[in-house]
Amino acid sequence: MTPQGTTLVRSAAVLDIGRRLGGVWSLAARVAGVFPATWLDAAYNRIAAARERWFESPERACLTLPAHLRERFLASTEASR
Repeated sequence: MTPQGTTLVRSAAVLDIGRRLGGVWSLAARVAGVFPATWLDAAYNRIAAARERWFESPERACLTLPAHLRERFLASTEASR
């Protein structure tokens, strides 16, 4: 969320964060900002998909849930893929 209260998603959020970080990140965000949002969002989606493969959650990520609920939760998330 921006200081003005606007909620940003995908590439718009990344560009806003980059601008606020300053330095090289601000420059990179300004350069990337010249591309159409559809291109930037497509790039964001590809990076997000790769990130999910690179940093998979451990199978026992829901350690605080009882085993029978954890199995049910994991089964429902596997079905949605």
